[in-house]
Order: sequence, then structure tokens, then C-alpha cells
Amino acid sequence: MAERRDAGALNGHQRLVPRRDRPAARPVPLADPRKVVAPRVVDPRIAAAGRRASLVLVVVGLFWIASTWVGGRLGWSARVQGLFDLFALAGFGFALYLTWQVWRLRRTHKG
Repeated sequence: MAERRDAGALNGHQRLVPRRDRPAARPVPLADPRKVVAPRVVDPRIAAAGRRASLVLVVVGLFWIASTWVGGRLGWSARVQGLFDLFALAGFGFALYLTWQVWRLRRTHKG
């Protein structure tokens, strides 16, 4: 309910009292599902770059999990497993670079 400050303050403090001069604000009704919201226009270059970055992230993550699992099953040495970890680290670095490119494209697209 909307409130206002009472003119007669007690001990230097203002008391909140309900407003009686107008009805309480009603909640906003839910949006009409029949109205279609216009889709946001996305530059195809930005969308393609985002898909590319996400694909690289997924592939590198699956590669890292698979190489760790296979290395444990086949008893690879720590040096070989470390080499595959470095490959995965390089892939994640490349994915970070692609994500940075998407961020730059979005910034330049805003104007």
C-alpha cells in the first residue's frame, strides 16, 4: 500500500501512515501471450564467432576428459598425460582468444 509521511512527527521521527486519498496500486497484469515481441537482431558474424568459440570449448573439454580417462585406463606415464594436458591448455587458451574476439565484435557492433 502506498504510504506518506505524517505531518505530526513524534520525537523528531516521522511516522509512516497509509494513504487514504487514493486506492492502493494494483499489480501489473501478466503480458499478453498473443503479442509477439520483436526478436533481437544479431549480426551473423557475431553469432558465428560465438558458435565457433563454444564449439572449441566443448571439443577441448571433451578431449581433455577423454585423454585423462584413456591415459588412466592404459597406464600412460605422467609425461604423456602432461603432454595431453598441455594440448588441452593450449586449446582453452585459443577458446579464450575466440571469446575475446566475440567481445570485441559486440563492442564495435554497438557503435
